Amino acid sequence: PITGNFTICEGTTANLSNLTPNGVWSSSNQTVASISTTGVIFGVSGGTATIKYVVTNASGCKDSISQLVTVAPTVTTPIITASGSTSACLGTGFTLTSSSSSTYQWFKDGVAIAGATTQTYQPTSSGSYTMVVIAGGGACNATSNAISVSMSFATTPSIYPPGDTVTICTKANERLCPTTWGHSNYQWYRDGVVI
Repeated sequence: PITGNFTICEGTTANLSNLTPNGVWSSSNQTVASISTTGVIFGVSGGTATIKYVVTNASGCKDSISQLVTVAPTVTTPIITASGSTSACLGTGFTLTSSSSSTYQWFKDGVAIAGATTQTYQPTSSGSYTMVVIAGGGACNATSNAISVSMSFATTPSIYPPGDTVTICTKANERLCPTTWGHSNYQWYRDGVVI
């Protein structure tokens, strides 16, 4: 049999071989794949070609074997863009979109996201997002630029002392404190008006 890699990327090479020496290699379609006398195949353009190896014995009898080879076309490196700010509150949402319309797989921090195989993706957590265009059965993939996403959430604040109404005496002081800490920005209101 012919052995080697039978799926290659356009513009790349692969080695094919056969245990019987002194045979002659040929390609049925030189515009798709060419092959050297030593069995080095070159992917010219996307498509398929039949590679044949012919051996002639001392009596002039010929024997041959064939193998179909697939050349995956060149994949343009995709570019992903965001529909809004990549620093957003959880639930407000924005969408990442790929410039390519091929077969996809989205990744977060280098790990494939289960089920994320369409042209767009809406992040739900912070991380570095990329998208891979899958070609040649995974042999000729192209990876996009990375987009860093920062998702945050705000906890509903409450005020101490608790209760809807705090009664204080005239000229007395009462300190109101938020019970939700850890946030960098606060805004107090009085009767719905910014203080």
